[in-house]
Amino acid sequence: MLGITGQYIDATTARFYGLTQGYSIVKLNSNVSDAGLQKSDIITKIDGNNVSSETTVQNVIAKEKPGDTVELEVYRPTTGESFTATVTLTEYSPYELAYDKLFHISSFPNRAVFLLCSLYKQSKRGMP
Repeated sequence: MLGITGQYIDATTARFYGLTQGYSIVKLNSNVSDAGLQKSDIITKIDGNNVSSETTVQNVIAKEKPGDTVELEVYRPTTGESFTATVTLTEYSPYELAYDKLFHISSFPNRAVFLLCSLYKQSKRGMP
C-alpha cells in the first residue's frame, strides 16, 4: 500500500482550476508524510510513469510488494514547487482497506451501506 487516498485530476479539470494533471492527495499515512508529502500535493509521476489515468498509481503499486520503494514526482500547488519523494510501501490492513473503500464510495450511500453490512457480517464470523 502506498498510504494515500486521493482523487485523480484529469487534464480538463486541471486546466479549469489551474492545477497539474495527476493524483491529488486527500489523506495520507505516516510513511508518506515522513517522505515530505502533504495533503493537496499532486503526484504527477510514479516510478517514471506519468499519472495519466485514474488507475496509473494502482497499476504501478499492484506490481510491487510491501517493503519495496517507489519514486514519486510531486507538484505542490500551494508553493508551485515540484520535488521527488521516495516512499516505502506498507502492508494494507483490512480496516484501512474498508476506510478507503468507504471514502471512495461516500457519494454512493447504497454501496456504503452494503460495505458496512458486509464488514459487520465478517466481524460476526470472527474475520479480522
